Amino acid sequence: MKAITFIILLLVSLTSFAQTDSAKVKDIKKLLEVSGTAKAVKTMMTQYMSMMKTNPAYKDAPEGFFDKVLTTIDFDELIMLYVPIYDKHFTHSEIKELIAYHESPIGKKVIEKQPLIMADSMQMGKAFGEKLGMKVYQQMLEEKGEAEETEEEENK
Repeated sequence: MKAITFIILLLVSLTSFAQTDSAKVKDIKKLLEVSGTAKAVKTMMTQYMSMMKTNPAYKDAPEGFFDKVLTTIDFDELIMLYVPIYDKHFTHSEIKELIAYHESPIGKKVIEKQPLIMADSMQMGKAFGEKLGMKVYQQMLEEKGEAEETEEEENK
C-alpha cells in the first residue's frame, strides 16, 4: 500500500512538474516573440545568407541557391534552441515579468528604438576606434623615436 501511494505521489509530482515546465517553455517562446528576439534571429539568418552569396568560396553556387537554403531553415527549431538558455538564467516568474515589460509602452519603445541605438552606437564606436587608433599610432611613434634617440646616444 505504501509503495502504491509513493508511486501515485511520484506520478502526480512528475505530471505537475511537466505542466509547470511546459508552461514556462510556452512563456519563454512568448517572450522571444514579444521581445523581438525571434524576429531578430530570422533577420540575422537572412543577412547571413546574403553575405554567403558574396563569399568568393561560394562563387560557383547555382543562382538562387542561398534563397533556397533559407527556405529550408526551421525557424521554430532554431528559436527552440534559445529556450534552455532562458530557462537556465530566468525563473518562470521572471519570464512573466519580462513579457509584461516588453508588452508595456516603454518595452515596446525599447524594441522599436534598439536598431537605431545599435546603428548610432556602431557609428560612435567606429569614430572612437579611429581616434584611439591614431592616438596609439602616435604614441608608438613617440616611443619609437625615444628608443631610437636612446640607441643613438648609446652608440656615441
